[in-house]
Amino acid sequence: MSVSSRIFKAAALFSAAAIAIVSSGCSGDPVKQEIVTSITDQVQFSYETAKAQYMTIEEEAKIPASLDYAQSEAYYAPIDAKVKTNNISKNMKVKKGDVLIALDTTDLDFQINDKEMKVAAMADGVDKGYAQIELDKLKEQRAAAVVTAPYDGVIAECCYSAVGSDVKSGTLLCRVAVLESIFVYNSQGAGKNLRFGMDVDLVINDVDYKGTVTAAPDTAPTDASKDATKYCAVTLSDDSLKKLINDNNGITAVDAGWA
Repeated sequence: MSVSSRIFKAAALFSAAAIAIVSSGCSGDPVKQEIVTSITDQVQFSYETAKAQYMTIEEEAKIPASLDYAQSEAYYAPIDAKVKTNNISKNMKVKKGDVLIALDTTDLDFQINDKEMKVAAMADGVDKGYAQIELDKLKEQRAAAVVTAPYDGVIAECCYSAVGSDVKSGTLLCRVAVLESIFVYNSQGAGKNLRFGMDVDLVINDVDYKGTVTAAPDTAPTDASKDATKYCAVTLSDDSLKKLINDNNGITAVDAGWA
């Protein structure tokens, strides 16, 4: 009895695959069978179509934050002097050019007059040049002793010394802030995912103020301090700015220092 064997042979018949099976045994002639299967019958194709659409992906996160004004100017006493005029209080709205606080410069005026006469009498030369520099410094101090509002804004901080009170050189006289730009700070860096151009809502004392992020960690310079990754500045929309100014809620909230 001979050993049975199977021989598989593939043949291409147009688009069909033909498999020939040959069997042999102890007796009888070989039996040939052909199994013809269409390749295209084995795979079913189906298609679905969808119309491309644009959408806005929104993500909401509540971030507790400390507040301050993003843009402000601080003024300090240039000399030891008495308060001559003090027309300000914290959160007070001011107009550009308003006289906010002034120091008595009587002693400084005498020094300036004396120095002017000396400089005028001196011959041109190095000594006169140094004397002129000293005179210019005295005049700068006198100019800095009268603080006027640099723009329309609000008093963010101020000196509460009454008229006639003494103040030391370097004392903060006042800080004038721009209303529409609010500084948002979180010491834990919870606002690190805020990005330039994002629309945000500031909820302050249950009042909603809409704004846009105009400074954020992603705009901080590469050499900025680590604190730069913990804050952003938000510029209020026109409607929210009017609400803040008219209702005064925002100013009070910034004074409270959180949102």
